[in-house]
Amino acid sequence: MMAWGLFTVTNPTPSDYWDALNNPIMGLDIGQTIYMYEALTGQNVLFVRFDVINNTNETISDLHVGFHTDTDLAIRFSDSNHCNSRADAGTNRTGYDEALALSYTYSMPDPADVNNPADCHGAASGFMFIDAPLPGDASDQVLAHTIIKKNLDREYPGFGELDYTETRHFGMALKGLSSMGTPMIDPTTGLETKYAFTGDPITGTGWLDSPKDNRSLLSLKPFRIMPGETKSITVAWIIVAEANLEAGLSKLKSLAASIQNSANMFIN
Repeated sequence: MMAWGLFTVTNPTPSDYWDALNNPIMGLDIGQTIYMYEALTGQNVLFVRFDVINNTNETISDLHVGFHTDTDLAIRFSDSNHCNSRADAGTNRTGYDEALALSYTYSMPDPADVNNPADCHGAASGFMFIDAPLPGDASDQVLAHTIIKKNLDREYPGFGELDYTETRHFGMALKGLSSMGTPMIDPTTGLETKYAFTGDPITGTGWLDSPKDNRSLLSLKPFRIMPGETKSITVAWIIVAEANLEAGLSKLKSLAASIQNSANMFIN
């Protein structure tokens, strides 16, 4: 199964809010191909390939790209009495597995969830790059896993989605910085980092996200693209639903590792 489309700019769309819409890179086109594989029948895995096409007359020496999602893990049962409202998208958290370079979304039970069965938190979704423009493994090319919170955020000032309104702000986000250009600080170490939420939700150790309707942004190291050149980037996106949070994250990471180890098979 496959679907294909092309993003191109012929006339910029004026915007009073999103400055980036007023300042596109004219001539930089992006083809998008979404596909699945019969070899993964029964698994909720899809692949998204982006073909970045430089139809300008100039070399772009340091093009930054990233994959951004607004994943909402809501109640996974049609019976609304099975999971209460504490299992909706407002309790989502974002995590990052450094070994797999995998960004994922999950919901962690809290003490107020006494009436929610464990399987209300067994769903998880994650994505990773399996093909990228620079030499070497795609996972080695990840530049940043950036905090992106809904609207404006008091916990992480400058990292709310509504903080990123100007073209330069998006550049900051792709570099793992706030809209003000400040670095992320791991609260468990007090050190600057490019990778947010690297803790282990199962053991409760390390930097863990707080529950909210969250966003995810995974970006690559910048690359050069010549006039007339096309460079491709492929993302694997996985969704699982298991008996509990530990089983869900284990299945997600196991499947991600398997796809990563066989990446060439899935790069279309």
